[in-house]
Amino acid sequence: MHKTDELRTARIDSLVTPQALADKLPISAAIADNVTASRKRI
Repeated sequence: MHKTDELRTARIDSLVTPQALADKLPISAAIADNVTASRKRI
């Protein structure tokens, strides 16, 4: 029998938590200020 479900799924991984992502890729104060200013403009 041919497999017909999940033909485009190569693998399933867990998502990293927001805190783990922030710990791994911290942002500088300048970047945080830029994000805040950009959000205010929107």
